Amino acid sequence: MRPFYRWAAFLLLQPVIATASEPAKNTPAEPLKTTELKFKVEATKPRAPAARRNVVIRLMRGIARHEGWDSPGSLVRRLHNPGALTYANQPNATPGIRGFAAFDSDESGWAALRRDLDAKARLRWTLRTTMEHWCGGCYLNALVRETGLDADSTW
Repeated sequence: MRPFYRWAAFLLLQPVIATASEPAKNTPAEPLKTTELKFKVEATKPRAPAARRNVVIRLMRGIARHEGWDSPGSLVRRLHNPGALTYANQPNATPGIRGFAAFDSDESGWAALRRDLDAKARLRWTLRTTMEHWCGGCYLNALVRETGLDADSTW
């Protein structure tokens, strides 16, 4: 089991206090015994990792396309930055033109885009919130059409 999943499972365990039952009628009354701590696992159904991964990949491709990744001479291509991420001290990045991050390879840029979207997913941001933060919501409707996601849902 990966460390993240162990940590997430731990958070799902909620303490439940079990009280001692009433004493039997033919025994002398005793003070209640010390309560016992039990754990109950919440019945939540997390999104399957493979399904969530597919959603994130579709979002990554859609964002890159709308940021100009398909144009060979575009700024995002020259900076190896498919998501047009601003520089925030990402691994394998240096400050680039107009405050954008300049990555040392396309793979580093895609990995940074993935980490950024994963962080927003962990914060439970909706697609609308993410796109308003990303680009002022300028291509939210296009991403909704392309990915099939609801704008007000988390992924």
